[in-house]
Amino acid sequence: MAGSSAASAEDHVPAPDNAVFFFTFLLITLASITVGGLLKRKLDFPLLTGFLITGILAGPYVLKMLSKTEVDQLDFVFDICLGFIAFAAGSELYYPEIKDSIQAIVKITTAQTITILVLGTLGVWAFSPMTSFMKDMELSQQIAVALLTAAIFIARSPSSAIAIINELGAKGPFVQTALGVTMKTIFADDEKLQGEFVTILIGEVVVSAIIGYVASALIKLVLRLEDRAVRAHVEKHHPRFFRRWWRPYLEGEVVRLRGILTLAVGFLVFYLAEFLKTEAHIHLETLLTCMVAAAIIVNSDKKRCSDGHVIHFRKRLHHALEAVSEPIYVAFFTLVGLGLNISVIPDVIDVALYFFFLRLLVLAIGSFIGSKWAGDPPLFGKISWLTYLTQAGVALALTEEIKEEFQPWGEDYATTVVSVLVIGQIVGPLTFKWAVQRAGEAHQAGAAAVSGNAANAAARLIHVWWHEEEEDGPSHATSFSRLPTADEPVGLNDDSVPATPLNESTSTLLT
Repeated sequence: MAGSSAASAEDHVPAPDNAVFFFTFLLITLASITVGGLLKRKLDFPLLTGFLITGILAGPYVLKMLSKTEVDQLDFVFDICLGFIAFAAGSELYYPEIKDSIQAIVKITTAQTITILVLGTLGVWAFSPMTSFMKDMELSQQIAVALLTAAIFIARSPSSAIAIINELGAKGPFVQTALGVTMKTIFADDEKLQGEFVTILIGEVVVSAIIGYVASALIKLVLRLEDRAVRAHVEKHHPRFFRRWWRPYLEGEVVRLRGILTLAVGFLVFYLAEFLKTEAHIHLETLLTCMVAAAIIVNSDKKRCSDGHVIHFRKRLHHALEAVSEPIYVAFFTLVGLGLNISVIPDVIDVALYFFFLRLLVLAIGSFIGSKWAGDPPLFGKISWLTYLTQAGVALALTEEIKEEFQPWGEDYATTVVSVLVIGQIVGPLTFKWAVQRAGEAHQAGAAAVSGNAANAAARLIHVWWHEEEEDGPSHATSFSRLPTADEPVGLNDDSVPATPLNESTSTLLT
């Protein structure tokens, strides 16, 4: 998100008040919770659709509650969210569960890639006389641009897939295959356009895997935190913090502490990647690194401690990620919405719609062929393409690279492709949810959906900051703390408990 555009903008735009614009962003995310819950209840939309719509409306291109410069300065929030998404993706790579799906994933991915590159290229080239950026090009140039566009058609949005799967509590072969095919692009990046040598790519992957192993060791230390041990340490060394914050608000919250510290490890990976790129010109595949770390943890599974207690790392990682998933999904998809420029769509609506429906067609054909090849049930072949419509970071990065490298037509091209991405990002979650429900793999009762818990937590903190208390006096907020929910889990720190279910309704505080 941040980059040269942000740097150039700072020359003309006054530096924003960090406290003011960050508080504005928090208000927008709280509004996202309300809008997401409202659209889910009234229209059965995925929650993330409401978050995206809120971000689009509040962003620099509609209501302008935040400027483009301010959105760029929230890049660190974006990095934290991406770290979480990569950990969540890696935690699904539990070999005993995915080994039966690997062959199907490879076959569907291969069929989709070949079909999209061939038919997508032909479809874009056939429409070239109708586009402002291709109509005056020579034949070879038109084919090259069409091939680039087909390559962008291949890109997916793993973040959207993971969010909807968690919201629906989805589980089954259809979901496993859809997520596997989607995640194949999670560590693709814009530099592949520059034709990096295979040896360099292999070197980057090896370095990323090594750092991922180190990150997994750090996260295992975090996951070994026990509630009683943390409580005793805080009470002994930080008595004031213990009385004022821990006892009324954080008691028994060690799982969320594990989640927060896991996010911190993910952010360190992104920080290290930026440092290596700047100081040593070494490119680290950050998403791959975080995925490797999570995959190592879930496949390590468990460890027996000296006292005989068994730590199930896989369960603990899932619990930790679910404990912090609510604010992460709200913040991430609100940020994505803030960065989407819908004002460009009316200018290129005809070409954008053609590209959008062309991508739908080639995805449907490729998915059908791949499902037949993999021997999937007939229903899967008919509806699986509906899970691949969303596009986000990878496609935007490729588009930005083309825009910068190829002028003067790159500007018009980028405007068109971004419009296609915006349409797909809005429509895709709806089709993904419908397809999972149609396949019979949605289990709403156990869904990990964003709820009013995030709003309740924010309200509790605001309440404490507003009502200052005496150091040794009773808490003014005890009646407001630990607000119960209908499905609040018991024994969250027990390694044997199921994953934390999260309420799907929005907070009564905001409705």
